[in-house]
Order: sequence, then structure tokens, then C-alpha cells
Amino acid sequence: MAQSDQPLIRSLNFLFLICIGLLLALAPAGAGEIELNPILGGFEALPALNIRNRSGKIWVARQDSVLIPGDSFQVPNPGAVWVAFERGFHFLAGRGAQATVGEFSATGLKVPSVRLSAGEARVMVEPKGEVVSYIRFVVETPHAWMGVVGTDFAVKVGESETELKVFSGEVRLALSPTDLDEGNRVSVAARHGITFVSGKPVGEPFEFDVPKFLSQFYVRQPELDLLWRRVSREVRNDRVKPRFKRLRKSLGLVKE
Repeated sequence: MAQSDQPLIRSLNFLFLICIGLLLALAPAGAGEIELNPILGGFEALPALNIRNRSGKIWVARQDSVLIPGDSFQVPNPGAVWVAFERGFHFLAGRGAQATVGEFSATGLKVPSVRLSAGEARVMVEPKGEVVSYIRFVVETPHAWMGVVGTDFAVKVGESETELKVFSGEVRLALSPTDLDEGNRVSVAARHGITFVSGKPVGEPFEFDVPKFLSQFYVRQPELDLLWRRVSREVRNDRVKPRFKRLRKSLGLVKE
């Protein structure tokens, strides 16, 4: 090999390592195992989705495309988008929702997150086999931070307020990342909701009628209703994990 070719080869090898690194998250998924970044689990009423990366470049994502922290999107009308995480977190964004994939880090807590800047979303965090009390996933809005253990809930973001409705499990709401990690937060239980208005104290959680709320929710978000039913079947029939396994195999992270 000519000596003049060596810098080019080193550069290509370096770029290859960077690309592989971008596909992998930093947090461990288990003993000696690297956790993958989330994927686009699927769409409703959409052939694909435009993603804007951290540097502002736009690329077209399709099912099973890998997202990295800083990737953002806006859901067209009509439409719904499913972002799936390897550890059993599912973020479903409805018409007009604006979301950014990220990683929440405050004090000793470091977990996957999604920032919902506008619109509505439904979130499901699959319960673990054992009983856990630590925060596993975070949903952030311009007004609040929500820490999730294992639950099913909806979030709506307006210009000056965030509405949270919990269907099952528990969501911990705080007004700052530090408060979420250090315990200065409000716990919202199943069949309870809370509305936080920017600049005002957090009120008390209130009970609500889950079936009635969902019927109204899906009148506004019919594509999200269809997508939620599909995601529920995929999770129930354990069809999501094999998709991440195939991704691991393609990256050389699964031994034959």
C-alpha cells in the first residue's frame, strides 16, 4: 500500500468507529451489554418521517431507523409515530407533536428520555419482572419533568401548561431535573391527573374517568388510536425484542 494512502485509510476507519458509536447508547442494558439507542417502531398514515439531527440536517427515517440523542421530529396531520426503546419504553406521538430523543442526566440518575415540546403523546413503560422503585425513563416538557417506573399515561403540552393523565402505575412529576432526582416531586397515581401551569405552584392530583378521557383523546388522535392498538399487540406477542436482536446482530453485537 502506498504511504500516501495510509492517512485516508486511518480517516475511514475513524469515521466507521464514529458511526458505530452513534448507534450505541452509553448506558449499560445488562452485565457486559451495551444498550442500543431507540428505533422508529412504526407509523400510522405516514410512509416515512423527516428527522432533524442535532446539527440541523434533515434525513428521512423509516421503520427500524435508529435515532440518536438530539434527533427531533414533528408529526404531520394526519399521522402518528412510535419510538421504541430496547428496555421496553414506548413513546407514541400524535398529530402535530414535536419531540426530541435525549438522555436525562442529573446527579446520579442517567436514563433515556424524550422531550415533548408541543402536542400529545401516550407513553407505555413495560413493568420489569421484579418490583422496582427507581426512575427508568423520563419525559420532559417545557414546563415539567416526569419520571417513570412502569406505567401507562398521556401527556399534552400547550403554550403555558402541561397536562398529565396516568392510566396505570405511577408517574413522578417535578419542576426541575434536580428535583426529579432528589425527591422534591409529586407522585401521580393510576386514574389520577395533574395540570401544571408555568409560573404557578403545582396543584394536587385529581381523579378522572379513564374510559371517558381515552374516548375523547382518540377522537382528537385517531391515528394514534390505531397505532396504539398495533403497539399493544406487538408488545403482548413479544415482537419488539427480536427487532432489537436483529439490530444487534447487524452490528456484530450478538454471537452466532
